[in-house]
Amino acid sequence: MVMQWGMERADKLGLEVVVEASQYGVDLYHKFGLRSIEKVAIDMHIDKPSNTWRRLESDLRDFSFWWMWKPHRGVYEAGETPLPWVSKRGV
Repeated sequence: MVMQWGMERADKLGLEVVVEASQYGVDLYHKFGLRSIEKVAIDMHIDKPSNTWRRLESDLRDFSFWWMWKPHRGVYEAGETPLPWVSKRGV
């Protein structure tokens, strides 16, 4: 219900939608028209880590998140839909 309301509101206001999704949220957002733009893996390696840091690094070693996007009232198609944050001039 909340997702449906939010997506309808974004459409009415003429807004695109961007979310940061965990592996648990990707399917939900996909159902509402958002598409994965980039998978981000967290590199937690540091020199001389403490025992606590080693434990967290182990616990989160497979943690990734995805940037997901839906253009205003549109559907994103990889390689077809222009990304607004990518300059056409290559700058």
